[in-house]
Amino acid sequence: MLQSQQAKNNFEKLDEVIDDDDDYEMSDEELANAEWFIEGGDRETILLSFDKSVLEFFRQKGNGYREYMNAALKDYVIAQRKLEAETAAG
Repeated sequence: MLQSQQAKNNFEKLDEVIDDDDDYEMSDEELANAEWFIEGGDRETILLSFDKSVLEFFRQKGNGYREYMNAALKDYVIAQRKLEAETAAG
């Protein structure tokens, strides 16, 4: 699968999780023009502990659930960096 298609699929799946109460859906044009942040090869393996409910939620996604977890954390980092930049700009 091409990275852009994989990113689109991951975004759509994450969108369902993150914005359950938001009815907004990106149009095909918005998806096509969106900027995707996909990093490859820059990984580090660590040992983490998660609440069982969090792990069960992502495991329900099937194979690749670790990728969903990583993508959710990336989205959080991007949002936090944006918020920090906006706060610093005043």
